[in-house]
Amino acid sequence: MSSSEEALKKQRELAATVEAMENATPLLVRAAESQAAVKRAMFLALIREGFTEQQSIELCKGDR
Repeated sequence: MSSSEEALKKQRELAATVEAMENATPLLVRAAESQAAVKRAMFLALIREGFTEQQSIELCKGDR
C-alpha cells in the first residue's frame, strides 16, 4: 500500500471516529443530566437526614 493510500485510509478512519462521536453526543448529554439529577437528589437527601451542607458535599464527592 502506498503512503498516499495509507494516509487516505487513516483519514477515512478518523472521519468515521468523529462521526461516531458526534452520533453519541446526545446520549452522553442525557447521561450527564441523569447523573447530575441523581447527585443532587443524594445531596438533598443527606441534608434532610441532618448532615450539614459541607458534610453532604464531601459525601457526594466520594460517590463518583
